[in-house]
Amino acid sequence: MDLLEHAAGVWARKFVLIGVALTLALGVYAWRSAAPEQYAASTTLQVRLPDTQSNDPSTQVDFYAETVVGLATSRGVVAETLTSLNRDDDPDAAVGSIVAEVGSDPGFVLLET
Repeated sequence: MDLLEHAAGVWARKFVLIGVALTLALGVYAWRSAAPEQYAASTTLQVRLPDTQSNDPSTQVDFYAETVVGLATSRGVVAETLTSLNRDDDPDAAVGSIVAEVGSDPGFVLLET
């Protein structure tokens, strides 16, 4: 069988191929339309000392990292973030979905939502 014979056989069943392709496309579209919108994001922040700070940087970095963790999960910061993103989500619900923790390495904060 050469290529032309194969193409002729496929062309003879073109309606079957088109039907299968449309059925698959409609099935994927229906599945995707019914799926709930779920978003997840994570990031790692590096906390650095201001240039004016020079006393015992290891404890100060930990202090600043704890401050960033507290700010990341505060209602005011989350509400302002939602406003800047033009989102009308409930800030209290958004605060509940944010996980912020000091990383195992000094000076790093892990954020997940």
